[in-house]
Amino acid sequence: MGGIPHTPGTASRALRVAISSCLVWAFVGVSAASAATVASAPAVTYNQSGNQSQDIWFEGPGGSLTQEAWTPKTGFIGPFARLGAGSLASAPAVTYDTGNNSEDLYYEGPGGSLKELAWTPSGGFNPPLTILAAGSLASAPAVTYNQSGNQSQDIWFEGPGGSLEQEAWTPKTGFIGPFTRLGAGSLASAPAVTYDTGNNSEDLYFEGPGGSLKELAWTPSGGFNPPLTVLGAGSLASAPAVTYNQSGNQSQDIWFAGAGGSLEQEAWTPKTGFIGPFARLGAGSLASAPAVTYDTGNNSEDLYFEGPGGSLKELAWTPSGGFMPVLTVIAPSPTAAPPPPPPASTAPPAASGATTLTPPPAKHPTRHHRQLHATIQLKWRWKGTRTWLKRLSTARLPRRAVVRVSCRGHGCPKRALTAIPNRHSRKVVISRDPRYRAGDRVRITITAPGYSAERAAIRVRRGRIPAARMLTPV
Repeated sequence: MGGIPHTPGTASRALRVAISSCLVWAFVGVSAASAATVASAPAVTYNQSGNQSQDIWFEGPGGSLTQEAWTPKTGFIGPFARLGAGSLASAPAVTYDTGNNSEDLYYEGPGGSLKELAWTPSGGFNPPLTILAAGSLASAPAVTYNQSGNQSQDIWFEGPGGSLEQEAWTPKTGFIGPFTRLGAGSLASAPAVTYDTGNNSEDLYFEGPGGSLKELAWTPSGGFNPPLTVLGAGSLASAPAVTYNQSGNQSQDIWFAGAGGSLEQEAWTPKTGFIGPFARLGAGSLASAPAVTYDTGNNSEDLYFEGPGGSLKELAWTPSGGFMPVLTVIAPSPTAAPPPPPPASTAPPAASGATTLTPPPAKHPTRHHRQLHATIQLKWRWKGTRTWLKRLSTARLPRRAVVRVSCRGHGCPKRALTAIPNRHSRKVVISRDPRYRAGDRVRITITAPGYSAERAAIRVRRGRIPAARMLTPV
């Protein structure tokens, strides 16, 4: 089954002791995070410099950037707050560039921009850099270091309308792009990417329509192959994660959340092709997409994911010991026992709020595809991990317009909501009170004949108003 065997191993793992007084890197001006809540899927890379650390990154409370780390000498240390609240609008992505000797972190910033935070052993952290302006990203990014040719950092992400976009950086050119690699409607999740040094290929995986698993592969000699369907519709309930496992059969190991929050694995080797999927953890294990890296110093494959209650979990594998027991790296945030509830008739919601979304100008308006200019007003109620859309309203729509509210995630309603304008007022009001769960991605689409479609992207968050933005009309 590639680098990871079919049957989990039973060998016990060496104890990892956290030593809070020791830092992985000589960072200056950073502090330990006061809260340990994981608010997004994590990202992880193996940093080959210095202490040879596994660096785990994730969105913390309020959109902060938080880091946890592990080294063979210290065990787990952290978490550490690296950027303040409001910095992140998605899960981060990270790679170690051996040619540049740098750790490079990419993430979606406010409004769908692409940001980078880079670190080197000699210079530490550079200031955050804006790579692409607001409106560019419709998902978290993915990144890998491509060791062939120009030795590039290749950053991949979902663009407006579900297209697959690529930005790249090389020492000679700096940042170049973005380039559209697959058209609108191709992606239903953030992508995942790895560089397979044995096969000399860059391999990109993503959730396609209906929860299928897709692959787009590239080689220096052949360029891009046509997209390949690896698993059929209904297989994925999250974005995938992938790494190249250099031990054993030299496999590409693809991980994702299955139905009900289970942990699933698909694998590919040059000898077997694709094999799987295999269930590794049962339902209710994952509250986010997973992240994975291969630690060449420790000769281990290390998988991280958000567990129940905002915890950070790890599942590790070695060739000699197989799978280790799941480890809680960061415990769930403690919550006080709730007081007795008041009578149902007077019980207020935990919190509520409203969002107003105004569309940006269309990129290429024409006589036959005018812009709708539809403002969307949303009213929310939320409590803990649950969020309710109390009301959606928009006005001045064309008579043949259609408003559709769809969702992707573990807590989505069974069916999408659709509505058409009132014949006289030309308004649409949806007040069916659908319930969502933290981590769900909601998409509002307004279409009408002769008009460019308008889309809003919404990310449901734990204990606060959902993050919402309008995408550029296409």
